[in-house]
Amino acid sequence: MNFKSAILVPCALLAVNAIAQVNINPAARVHVRIVNGNGVKYTSKLTNLVELNFTFGNGHLEGKQVIDASLTRIAKNYGAAGKDAFTIKRFASSNSGAAVGEQVQFTLTDLLAGEVIVNNNLSYLPQLNTKNAAEATAFETAVKTNGRGVLGFHGSGDGGGEWPFYTNELHPVSYHGHATRTPGPVYKDVSREKHIVLEGILEKNTTKATVPDGVDATTGAEKLATNVNTRNMTNEWYQFGRNLLTDPKFTTLLTPLLKYDPRNLGDALPETYRYKGGNVYTFLLKVGTGRVSYVPAGHQDDELTAPGTTFDGGTGDYDRYVAQTLFYLAGYKTEVCAGTACDGLPVVGADEMLTGQTYKGTTALINRAQPGFTSLFDRGYDARLTDVQGRIVERKTGKGKIDFEFDRSQLKSGVYFLSVKLGKAPAKIQRYVISNPGR
Repeated sequence: MNFKSAILVPCALLAVNAIAQVNINPAARVHVRIVNGNGVKYTSKLTNLVELNFTFGNGHLEGKQVIDASLTRIAKNYGAAGKDAFTIKRFASSNSGAAVGEQVQFTLTDLLAGEVIVNNNLSYLPQLNTKNAAEATAFETAVKTNGRGVLGFHGSGDGGGEWPFYTNELHPVSYHGHATRTPGPVYKDVSREKHIVLEGILEKNTTKATVPDGVDATTGAEKLATNVNTRNMTNEWYQFGRNLLTDPKFTTLLTPLLKYDPRNLGDALPETYRYKGGNVYTFLLKVGTGRVSYVPAGHQDDELTAPGTTFDGGTGDYDRYVAQTLFYLAGYKTEVCAGTACDGLPVVGADEMLTGQTYKGTTALINRAQPGFTSLFDRGYDARLTDVQGRIVERKTGKGKIDFEFDRSQLKSGVYFLSVKLGKAPAKIQRYVISNPGR
């Protein structure tokens, strides 16, 4: 069977209020990638979620209740045709999960009932390994062997070394405590601002700022990025003894998403835990065959969805971020696009970044920003760049796979049309307006 490739056209990313109105199919839920010349549809496997809600330490009652309610709300708001986006199977201790030390029974079968496990403020979770070793083993197996995703909130990042799997793989940050809660600036990791989980995040109610953006590999000096969207968020600013951003053990496993600027947090974060280049705030981490993420916010609602200095920022970002993370952590089922079945879906690169383009089934890829084209097939091509009078200005012909751009620097200012014909397929035409001062 022959499958068509794609024409890519600009796509406006939706930034919407995730509580009142949502894009129920963000890129993290469904998108297209070009694989071996074919459009392949990636659809999140998320249909069921398992929520673990108990504690061995701090009760975090208010935060637990807000997180629990948000999962229900997100399931409904991202649903369609009267059906929720996912079901939720809850394992909670009494007092909304805040009863300290109360035993909660779950098995590997229970955990495997969902594609993602949510850890709702499981304060001092590492103690699970000593209090119920069978449950700890089940959890580790579900993630490392069975590929389940994990999304942990706030207190789920507390704890020490009682459980090697937790300390070295699930949440390997070396937790050393925290100080007084205070607002601090959070921003997207500059190199990953187009990641599908971050679609629509930190686009409203933000302040432009200069922020840390890594370290120069040669000089060791801190690099800065200017004009970056930041939002002050109230947090405890956990003291993590391991900097995942620079630890070579996690180079191929970690995808930082949000960072925060630690430079002016005063007593809220001792100097020892202020890392050059910015501190990681939220991230994705490969653990065995599973994927893990963590959100530090969640002590109470002034860190989550309440107006003011919260993760949400009054924009719907909290619900949007959680939904997109859940869709991502669940993993994807794939199918090759045939006909027009994938038309209109956002196109994502192999690096999981949005390209700003949507998919349309055809036989040629025509570059939008620059007059050029890509042929993904071993077939003849004939590309002609013409002026408004129809005169051929430049032409490229041949056979085989090719990625080619015409040299626009040699063109006079004006309107041009690019016609690309591959094999016997109809020609595809794109209009360009070229501005070259002095020509």
